[in-house]
Amino acid sequence: MKTTLLALLLPVVLSVSGCATTPQVVTKIVEVPVMVTCIKTTPTKPEFPFSLSQPDEDLFVLSKRAVAEIELRKGYEGELEAVLVACKSTKP
Repeated sequence: MKTTLLALLLPVVLSVSGCATTPQVVTKIVEVPVMVTCIKTTPTKPEFPFSLSQPDEDLFVLSKRAVAEIELRKGYEGELEAVLVACKSTKP
């Protein structure tokens, strides 16, 4: 008789104790990729120094202009590649 009473009361006691506890609120951060539009503007092409050189300039000035143009082109090409990668990554 005691085991039957225990078997009947145990589920009732456990279910009532579940109602007495407060629910835990847990905030989760879920990272979901979001589609963005492709960058429609391209970087403006800079004026390259070597194209501004005069025919009568000496070799030292021409070499300085060539080195400056190489560095300027590297930056410009880096910006163009970044735009290209951004456009490629937005395609589904």
